[in-house]
Amino acid sequence: MRYVVPILFFAAAGFVWHYNSTHDSSWLLVPFLDLVPSLAGDLDGQAEWTWRILAGLGGVLLLWTIGQDVRGASRRREQRDAADD
Repeated sequence: MRYVVPILFFAAAGFVWHYNSTHDSSWLLVPFLDLVPSLAGDLDGQAEWTWRILAGLGGVLLLWTIGQDVRGASRRREQRDAADD
């Protein structure tokens, strides 16, 4: 169940990428990207960075979730070893 959130971010990134590449007159964008000076007025650049931000967040959340699983497994192993002593 922990992996649902990263998967949702990856799915959102894929959907945004697909939508932005198939629609010429509309874009799905992360708010306030136009405040970045290099992206101001560049809707195609903002569209590119929108799916990159969503995919990046999905990657960070996936790594965090894997880290929690590894940490939880090592804690359970330590508790089991302590109980055996």
